[in-house]
Amino acid sequence: MSLKKSIDNSSPSKNPLKTIRKNIDRIDDKIHDLLIERAEVVEKVVEEKKKSKESNIVVYRPAREHEILKRIIQRHKGNLPKNSLINIWRNLISSYIAMQAELTLSFSYTLEKIVNNHFGVDIKKKKVKTDLDALKSLDKNEVNISILPYPSTDNDWWVKFKCFADIFVIGSISESYIGIPQALILGKQNIEYTDKNIVLATIEIKSKEVQQYTSLLSSENYTIIAERAIDSHKSIIIFASKAITEEEIEDKIEVIENNKLNLQDSLKIMGVYAVFK
Repeated sequence: MSLKKSIDNSSPSKNPLKTIRKNIDRIDDKIHDLLIERAEVVEKVVEEKKKSKESNIVVYRPAREHEILKRIIQRHKGNLPKNSLINIWRNLISSYIAMQAELTLSFSYTLEKIVNNHFGVDIKKKKVKTDLDALKSLDKNEVNISILPYPSTDNDWWVKFKCFADIFVIGSISESYIGIPQALILGKQNIEYTDKNIVLATIEIKSKEVQQYTSLLSSENYTIIAERAIDSHKSIIIFASKAITEEEIEDKIEVIENNKLNLQDSLKIMGVYAVFK
């Protein structure tokens, strides 16, 4: 008894599924061609940066990444989920960043999944044991950026943040493009503002004045993130506010510094991260 092979000899017009698959292949080729073209443009960017007289050109700019993603989201339509769209573009951006220069980052082991999802496979990563280890590796210039969990009472690396004078929050990582992020991106580069930002700051006060300062900050529309005791007499509060420009946040800070309560130290701006809503 012979075996008969099933061979599809039907024409595309008689096989709608085959026609659809051919259309998908055609679209894939177009996407691939555009990716190749974009890589060629990135190479031109690299050439221009090499001609620049600036000694320390910033390769990774979360604010610029945010602007790209915001524009993509605004023009998006159809059934492809926006979170999936953002993940695709972030991986593309990471690949093109790796073409421009070597970017290395450090992170604590608890953030491995979200870091890998955000930065893809082309960015060099250094996994460390603790959040403070990640900060120290950035402080020693062993990496370009560090990824730390979003501040909370338990994630208390922010309590010692003032010890790292040249480090700032420059971006964030989230599984969703809206809502509170799961992690923050820190670097030594200048803070960049977009059209919508969350500014993070800390303030050290007498422990007996925690309630007074919490009320003051809340009345000025700041969001209290966490509060920790430093010792028996001193506490620290981390809080957030919306701002569009550096001048705007400085004006808001002045209101706090000019109040009748006594600060232990001047208020510390940690940095900013961009938000979509």
